[in-house]
Amino acid sequence: MRILRYKILPLFFLLINCGFANAPSLINYQGVISTDNDHTISRITEKSMAFTIHDAPTNGNLIWGPQFFDRVPVVHGRFNVILGTTDSTGRSIAEAFTSDERYISVWIGDPGTGHADLIEVSPRQRVVSTPYAIAARKSDFAAYADHAATADHAETANTANTVAGANLHVDPTTGNVGIGTPQPSGKLDVNGNIRIRSGGLTFPDGSVMTSVPKPAATGSLGTFTQGVKYYNDRERKILVVAYSKLNNNGVISGLLGTTINGGFSEVAFSENNGPYSPNSRSITFVVPPNMYWMVTVYNHLHGYRIEAWEL
Repeated sequence: MRILRYKILPLFFLLINCGFANAPSLINYQGVISTDNDHTISRITEKSMAFTIHDAPTNGNLIWGPQFFDRVPVVHGRFNVILGTTDSTGRSIAEAFTSDERYISVWIGDPGTGHADLIEVSPRQRVVSTPYAIAARKSDFAAYADHAATADHAETANTANTVAGANLHVDPTTGNVGIGTPQPSGKLDVNGNIRIRSGGLTFPDGSVMTSVPKPAATGSLGTFTQGVKYYNDRERKILVVAYSKLNNNGVISGLLGTTINGGFSEVAFSENNGPYSPNSRSITFVVPPNMYWMVTVYNHLHGYRIEAWEL
């Protein structure tokens, strides 16, 4: 019987034993053998087979193989073999998938047929998708990906559960994730700034924090002198309070300016009911960062007090 056609079921599987760091690179290959009248073999038999991988659909270069199987069970035309980890010359099958142009060739003969007498089945089948997961350079920017099913942008992916060697580190034992640190001590350990573009932080009680609350006034920044221009060089606003000490009919004003010699605008004007008596005077106003400010006091013979707090 002369074999004319070989049909391949699209079942390529990368076999990974995730419980072992050094699991081998293997491909599960299934197919159907047809006879010259396009009928599948309708009995249980055995075939001698060999597999090679090339860089072209015809001719081209031999990239991997051959790997020989002297007796492959064939049940109603269907067969199954495991390719890898190496061919007859000791080359790993992972080395075959360093390019996206790879074609697998199947050679078939009856049991006992010499390796040199096996017949190549035409056409060769192009290899796509899953087998490339065992090749580091076909893992999308991965420098090393021995057993990772996916390793997008990771420099190293030794197992399916570990990504390491770049700025992202996952501990497969604890499940801790480290960014910028190879030894995360919490479920998420970040060495650097964290930026949240939207949403917020959700806490165990269900509350969501969308911004860091600013504390109340942090304490007095000291006392200041009337008629002197001051500059708020802090990153936060400051609160200015000015008041007279005793009863007076004078005036207290608060002014803001963008430059030390620029025009200052009055933003606060004294009122009655200061802190010492119903007839004393007081003002309060807020100074934004990078602004100049000044308090002027007129006709307060018994003195005044000007204080500021950072908000």
